[in-house]
Amino acid sequence: MTRVRPVIIATVLIAAMLALSAGCADLFDDAEIYPKIETYDTGEYVPVSYSFNFQDRIVKLTVPVDKAVYTAAYDADKQAYLYQETISDDTWTDPYYRSFIDDESLPPLYDAILAEMRKIKSELSLDADSYAELIIAYVQSMPYYTNAVRSEPKFPIETVYEGKGDCDDKSLLAAALLSREGYDVALLLFDDESHMALGIRLPPEKSHLSYADTGYAYVETTVGHYVGWPDITLDDDTEITSVPHLTKIGNGTLAYGSMNEIESIYAAYKKCDAVTESLLPRIEAKEKELDGLESRLKSMEATARRLKSQNVAEYNRLVPEYNALVNRYNAVSTELDGYISRYNYAVELSEYIANHTYDRHRVYETVRNYGK
Repeated sequence: MTRVRPVIIATVLIAAMLALSAGCADLFDDAEIYPKIETYDTGEYVPVSYSFNFQDRIVKLTVPVDKAVYTAAYDADKQAYLYQETISDDTWTDPYYRSFIDDESLPPLYDAILAEMRKIKSELSLDADSYAELIIAYVQSMPYYTNAVRSEPKFPIETVYEGKGDCDDKSLLAAALLSREGYDVALLLFDDESHMALGIRLPPEKSHLSYADTGYAYVETTVGHYVGWPDITLDDDTEITSVPHLTKIGNGTLAYGSMNEIESIYAAYKKCDAVTESLLPRIEAKEKELDGLESRLKSMEATARRLKSQNVAEYNRLVPEYNALVNRYNAVSTELDGYISRYNYAVELSEYIANHTYDRHRVYETVRNYGK
């Protein structure tokens, strides 16, 4: 199952009291310590390449990653140290996750990735929605991987260098990149399902399509997934239904404006389900009827061969009945072929929709007249 890994919180009251007795009130007032990439010696850059599907092509992205920063990030303490006996989740969650994105050592990595992204944006003449989908497709395409031993979230440089991650790793990376490109994004933390996803702001006229009235469209980062897709089921069949905690990332204002196409794609997808569900019993019934007709025809053929040499009158009487049965068989067969054709098309279209989440507009153009 895709899970948000446990955050280990150390409550250190003794240290806080010692600080007070020494007159260090500022330490107590601002005592929380969050993950940070410590001092490192920069210099060795490793080219990291990654290929992924986007629209009608395979995109290859190569960025230089500072090996020393990666190593320091890998070795960093990922715990939060909170010098209070009790503290609400809302108090520490936001600064905790932002610390992974906002570390001062990471902007060169973000800039390198986004420089390549902007080249692709220019080459393909992408609008704002398609550009957001390009960044999302890059992150979604990275293999899902969770490490039971190293259970805390990773800094985005770790995810990029390793080319894999789990739900919070990939959501952190996507949020970091999108926010720096001006998009209004948030991390969606689902305690009930132990899951993290990405949220991208919808315009006011489409806010009714946001997840749980948050104003943000749900974006699954662990696998290919359309922005704002209404049905959210993880690979282990867990359904995401709870109201998430939102951690706003950055100060972006750009919203995702293509929910009308997502709505049409989703309607076609559900129509495919309805068509296959309704046609399957009809196909089975027609196949059963054809089996019965075929059996009757074979019996009549055997009788006709016997009568043809023994009783011509009875043979002639049987011929019209046989021909009528053949016509019925052909009619049922034609009807069955039509059912099967519609069924197969619905299955193929459903699979096309599911397997081309990185090509939203082309899928929309394919499905928009389906079922009308």
